[in-house]
Amino acid sequence: MQVITLGPLSMNASLLFALLALMLMFFVAGYLGKKQQQNIESTLWWITLGAVLVGRLSFVARFWTDYRGDWVAIINLRDGGFMWQAALVFAVVLMMALVWRRPPLRHGVFCSVGAAAVTFGLLWGGFSLWAPSPAQQMPKIQLVDLENKAVSLVEYEGKPVVLNLWASWCPPCRREMPVLEAAQQSHPDLHFVFANQAETAQIVQQYLDTESLKLENVLLDKNTQLAELIQSRGLPTTLFIDAQGRIQSYRMGELSQATLNAYLSTLK
Repeated sequence: MQVITLGPLSMNASLLFALLALMLMFFVAGYLGKKQQQNIESTLWWITLGAVLVGRLSFVARFWTDYRGDWVAIINLRDGGFMWQAALVFAVVLMMALVWRRPPLRHGVFCSVGAAAVTFGLLWGGFSLWAPSPAQQMPKIQLVDLENKAVSLVEYEGKPVVLNLWASWCPPCRREMPVLEAAQQSHPDLHFVFANQAETAQIVQQYLDTESLKLENVLLDKNTQLAELIQSRGLPTTLFIDAQGRIQSYRMGELSQATLNAYLSTLK
Protein backbone atom coordinates (compact mmCIF):
# COMPACT_ATOMS: atom_id res chain seq x y z
CA MET A 1 0.00 0.00 0.00
CA GLN A 2 1.14 3.56 -0.62
CA VAL A 3 1.99 4.20 3.01
CA ILE A 4 5.23 5.23 4.70
CA THR A 5 5.93 4.25 8.29
CA LEU A 6 8.06 6.53 10.48
CA GLY A 7 8.51 4.85 13.85
CA PRO A 8 5.04 4.56 15.43
CA LEU A 9 3.48 6.83 12.79
CA SER A 10 2.12 5.81 9.39
CA MET A 11 1.15 8.29 6.68
CA ASN A 12 -0.17 8.14 3.17
CA ALA A 13 2.87 8.55 0.90
CA SER A 14 1.28 11.16 -1.38
CA LEU A 15 0.28 13.30 1.61
CA LEU A 16 3.77 13.09 3.12
CA PHE A 17 5.41 13.99 -0.18
CA ALA A 18 3.01 16.91 -0.66
CA LEU A 19 3.88 18.26 2.80
CA LEU A 20 7.62 17.96 2.08
CA ALA A 21 7.12 19.71 -1.27
CA LEU A 22 5.21 22.54 0.43
CA MET A 23 7.98 22.95 3.00
CA LEU A 24 10.53 23.30 0.20
CA MET A 25 8.24 25.71 -1.65
CA PHE A 26 8.12 28.07 1.33
CA PHE A 27 11.85 27.72 1.91
CA VAL A 28 12.58 28.74 -1.69
CA ALA A 29 9.99 31.51 -1.44
CA GLY A 30 11.65 32.87 1.69
CA TYR A 31 15.08 32.85 0.07
CA LEU A 32 13.93 34.48 -3.17
CA GLY A 33 11.72 36.95 -1.30
CA LYS A 34 14.68 38.33 0.64
CA LYS A 35 16.82 38.40 -2.47
CA GLN A 36 14.24 40.13 -4.65
CA GLN A 37 12.56 42.12 -1.85
CA GLN A 38 9.19 40.59 -2.69
CA ASN A 39 6.61 39.18 -0.28
CA ILE A 40 6.48 35.81 -2.03
CA GLU A 41 5.74 33.74 1.09
CA SER A 42 2.59 35.71 1.93
CA THR A 43 1.24 35.25 -1.60
CA LEU A 44 1.85 31.50 -1.46
CA TRP A 45 0.25 31.21 1.97
CA TRP A 46 -2.96 32.78 0.65
CA ILE A 47 -2.93 30.49 -2.39
CA THR A 48 -2.32 27.40 -0.26
CA LEU A 49 -4.96 28.29 2.31
CA GLY A 50 -7.51 29.05 -0.38
CA ALA A 51 -6.79 25.80 -2.20
CA VAL A 52 -7.19 23.76 1.00
CA LEU A 53 -10.51 25.44 1.78
CA VAL A 54 -11.83 25.00 -1.75
CA GLY A 55 -10.75 21.34 -1.86
CA ARG A 56 -12.45 20.58 1.44
CA LEU A 57 -15.61 22.61 0.80
CA SER A 58 -15.99 21.08 -2.66
CA PHE A 59 -15.98 17.62 -1.07
CA VAL A 60 -18.44 18.72 1.61
CA ALA A 61 -20.75 20.17 -1.07
CA ARG A 62 -20.64 16.93 -3.05
CA PHE A 63 -21.64 14.89 0.00
CA TRP A 64 -23.72 17.56 1.72
CA THR A 65 -26.42 15.12 2.83
CA ASP A 66 -23.83 13.32 4.96
CA TYR A 67 -22.49 16.52 6.56
CA ARG A 68 -25.72 18.51 6.91
CA GLY A 69 -26.24 19.61 10.51
CA ASP A 70 -22.84 18.32 11.69
CA TRP A 71 -20.47 21.29 11.64
CA VAL A 72 -17.81 19.42 13.60
CA ALA A 73 -17.62 16.79 10.87
CA ILE A 74 -17.16 19.51 8.24
CA ILE A 75 -13.95 20.77 9.86
CA ASN A 76 -12.72 17.29 10.81
CA LEU A 77 -10.02 16.86 8.17
CA ARG A 78 -9.05 13.49 9.64
CA ASP A 79 -11.74 11.84 7.54
CA GLY A 80 -9.67 12.56 4.42
CA GLY A 81 -12.53 14.12 2.45
CA PHE A 82 -10.85 16.38 -0.10
CA MET A 83 -11.21 17.15 -3.82
CA TRP A 84 -7.67 17.79 -5.04
CA GLN A 85 -8.85 18.57 -8.58
CA ALA A 86 -10.90 21.56 -7.37
CA ALA A 87 -8.05 22.67 -5.11
CA LEU A 88 -5.53 22.52 -7.96
CA VAL A 89 -7.72 24.48 -10.39
CA PHE A 90 -8.40 27.15 -7.75
CA ALA A 91 -4.69 27.41 -6.86
CA VAL A 92 -3.67 27.91 -10.49
CA VAL A 93 -6.38 30.51 -11.19
CA LEU A 94 -5.65 32.48 -8.01
CA MET A 95 -1.91 32.33 -8.58
CA MET A 96 -2.26 33.72 -12.08
CA ALA A 97 -4.63 36.46 -10.87
CA LEU A 98 -2.23 37.57 -8.13
CA VAL A 99 1.08 37.54 -9.99
CA TRP A 100 0.46 37.85 -13.73
CA ARG A 101 0.93 41.63 -13.85
CA ARG A 102 3.75 41.69 -11.30
CA PRO A 103 6.81 40.21 -13.06
CA PRO A 104 9.22 40.19 -10.06
CA LEU A 105 6.65 38.47 -7.85
CA ARG A 106 5.64 36.15 -10.68
CA HIS A 107 9.20 34.94 -11.12
CA GLY A 108 9.57 34.10 -7.43
CA VAL A 109 6.20 32.38 -7.16
CA PHE A 110 6.76 30.31 -10.31
CA CYS A 111 10.23 29.24 -9.15
CA SER A 112 8.93 28.26 -5.70
CA VAL A 113 5.96 26.32 -7.08
CA GLY A 114 8.18 24.71 -9.72
CA ALA A 115 10.62 23.53 -7.05
CA ALA A 116 7.73 22.00 -5.11
CA ALA A 117 6.33 20.27 -8.20
CA VAL A 118 9.71 18.80 -9.17
CA THR A 119 10.31 17.63 -5.59
CA PHE A 120 6.92 15.91 -5.40
CA GLY A 121 7.48 14.27 -8.78
CA LEU A 122 10.91 12.95 -7.83
CA LEU A 123 9.76 11.65 -4.45
CA TRP A 124 6.67 9.98 -5.89
CA GLY A 125 8.59 8.55 -8.83
CA GLY A 126 11.30 7.13 -6.59
CA PHE A 127 8.77 5.69 -4.18
CA SER A 128 6.75 4.09 -6.99
CA LEU A 129 9.92 2.59 -8.46
CA TRP A 130 11.42 1.14 -5.30
CA ALA A 131 8.47 0.44 -3.01
CA PRO A 132 7.13 -3.14 -2.96
CA SER A 133 4.15 -3.56 -5.26
CA PRO A 134 0.90 -3.77 -3.28
CA ALA A 135 -1.59 -6.56 -3.90
CA GLN A 136 -3.87 -5.89 -6.86
CA GLN A 137 -6.35 -8.71 -6.24
CA MET A 138 -8.40 -10.00 -3.34
CA PRO A 139 -5.90 -11.90 -1.13
CA LYS A 140 -6.45 -15.62 -1.57
CA ILE A 141 -6.13 -16.67 2.05
CA GLN A 142 -8.35 -18.31 4.62
CA LEU A 143 -9.41 -16.67 7.86
CA VAL A 144 -11.79 -18.06 10.49
CA ASP A 145 -15.12 -16.78 11.74
CA LEU A 146 -16.12 -16.38 15.38
CA GLU A 147 -17.03 -20.08 15.53
CA ASN A 148 -13.56 -21.05 14.23
CA LYS A 149 -14.89 -22.09 10.83
CA ALA A 150 -12.47 -21.52 7.94
CA VAL A 151 -13.60 -18.87 5.44
CA SER A 152 -11.77 -18.08 2.21
CA LEU A 153 -11.90 -14.44 1.15
CA VAL A 154 -12.41 -15.42 -2.48
CA GLU A 155 -15.85 -16.72 -1.46
CA TYR A 156 -16.99 -13.09 -1.42
CA GLU A 157 -16.15 -12.48 -5.08
CA GLY A 158 -19.15 -11.88 -7.32
CA LYS A 159 -20.16 -8.73 -5.44
CA PRO A 160 -18.06 -5.68 -4.62
CA VAL A 161 -16.33 -6.09 -1.25
CA VAL A 162 -15.47 -3.60 1.49
CA LEU A 163 -12.72 -5.32 3.49
CA ASN A 164 -12.03 -3.63 6.83
CA LEU A 165 -9.02 -4.46 9.01
CA TRP A 166 -9.65 -3.45 12.61
CA ALA A 167 -9.10 -4.17 16.30
CA SER A 168 -11.20 -3.46 19.37
CA TRP A 169 -8.35 -1.57 21.08
CA CYS A 170 -8.08 0.89 18.14
CA PRO A 171 -9.99 4.18 18.84
CA PRO A 172 -10.54 5.21 15.17
CA CYS A 173 -11.69 1.64 14.42
CA ARG A 174 -14.29 1.93 17.16
CA ARG A 175 -15.43 5.37 15.98
CA GLU A 176 -16.00 4.24 12.39
CA MET A 177 -17.68 0.93 13.21
CA PRO A 178 -21.24 2.37 13.50
CA VAL A 179 -20.77 3.98 10.07
CA LEU A 180 -19.75 0.64 8.58
CA GLU A 181 -22.58 -1.15 10.37
CA ALA A 182 -25.14 1.25 8.88
CA ALA A 183 -23.58 0.90 5.43
CA GLN A 184 -23.70 -2.89 5.63
CA GLN A 185 -27.42 -2.71 6.36
CA SER A 186 -28.15 -0.19 3.60
CA HIS A 187 -26.02 -1.80 0.87
CA PRO A 188 -27.13 -5.42 0.43
CA ASP A 189 -25.49 -5.35 -2.99
CA LEU A 190 -22.05 -5.23 -1.32
CA HIS A 191 -20.14 -7.59 0.93
CA PHE A 192 -18.77 -5.90 4.06
CA VAL A 193 -16.08 -8.07 5.64
CA PHE A 194 -14.55 -7.23 9.03
CA ALA A 195 -11.13 -8.83 9.52
CA ASN A 196 -10.12 -8.46 13.16
CA GLN A 197 -6.38 -8.32 13.75
CA ALA A 198 -4.81 -10.74 16.25
CA GLU A 199 -7.60 -10.80 18.82
CA THR A 200 -9.47 -13.80 20.13
CA ALA A 201 -13.06 -14.66 19.27
CA GLN A 202 -14.03 -14.04 22.89
CA ILE A 203 -12.62 -10.50 22.89
CA VAL A 204 -14.25 -9.68 19.55
CA GLN A 205 -17.65 -11.05 20.57
CA GLN A 206 -17.51 -9.20 23.87
CA TYR A 207 -16.77 -5.95 22.05
CA LEU A 208 -19.63 -6.47 19.59
CA ASP A 209 -22.05 -7.26 22.40
CA THR A 210 -20.95 -4.30 24.53
CA GLU A 211 -21.34 -1.87 21.62
CA SER A 212 -24.57 -3.53 20.40
CA LEU A 213 -23.09 -3.94 16.93
CA LYS A 214 -24.86 -6.31 14.54
CA LEU A 215 -22.22 -7.14 11.95
CA GLU A 216 -22.09 -9.89 9.37
CA ASN A 217 -18.88 -11.45 8.03
CA VAL A 218 -16.73 -10.89 11.12
CA LEU A 219 -13.51 -12.86 10.65
CA LEU A 220 -10.32 -13.35 12.64
CA ASP A 221 -6.89 -12.71 11.14
CA LYS A 222 -5.13 -14.39 14.04
CA ASN A 223 -1.56 -14.03 12.76
CA THR A 224 -2.09 -10.78 10.81
CA GLN A 225 -1.36 -12.60 7.55
CA LEU A 226 -3.89 -10.47 5.70
CA ALA A 227 -2.28 -7.27 6.95
CA GLU A 228 1.11 -8.49 5.71
CA LEU A 229 -0.24 -9.46 2.30
CA ILE A 230 -1.78 -6.06 1.64
CA GLN A 231 1.12 -4.22 3.32
CA SER A 232 -1.10 -2.55 5.89
CA ARG A 233 0.89 -0.21 8.14
CA GLY A 234 -1.85 0.91 10.51
CA LEU A 235 -5.42 0.47 11.64
CA PRO A 236 -8.06 0.85 10.52
CA THR A 237 -7.33 -0.06 6.91
CA THR A 238 -10.17 -0.55 4.45
CA LEU A 239 -9.93 -2.03 0.95
CA PHE A 240 -12.55 -1.43 -1.73
CA ILE A 241 -12.66 -4.40 -4.12
CA ASP A 242 -14.79 -4.78 -7.23
CA ALA A 243 -16.93 -7.79 -8.10
CA GLN A 244 -14.04 -9.36 -10.05
CA GLY A 245 -11.80 -9.27 -7.00
CA ARG A 246 -9.67 -6.31 -8.11
CA ILE A 247 -8.61 -3.79 -5.46
CA GLN A 248 -9.85 -0.40 -6.66
CA SER A 249 -8.85 1.82 -3.75
CA TYR A 250 -7.98 1.80 -0.07
CA ARG A 251 -8.18 3.99 2.97
CA MET A 252 -5.84 3.91 5.94
CA GLY A 253 -7.54 5.78 8.74
CA GLU A 254 -11.02 6.50 10.02
CA LEU A 255 -13.94 6.62 7.60
CA SER A 256 -16.78 9.11 7.96
CA GLN A 257 -20.12 8.56 6.26
CA ALA A 258 -19.11 10.98 3.49
CA THR A 259 -15.68 9.49 2.82
CA LEU A 260 -17.13 5.98 2.87
CA ASN A 261 -19.67 7.02 0.22
CA ALA A 262 -16.88 8.58 -1.83
CA TYR A 263 -14.93 5.31 -1.79
CA LEU A 264 -18.06 3.25 -2.51
CA SER A 265 -18.51 5.30 -5.67
CA THR A 266 -15.26 3.74 -7.00
CA LEU A 267 -16.98 0.35 -7.00
CA LYS A 268 -19.84 1.44 -9.28
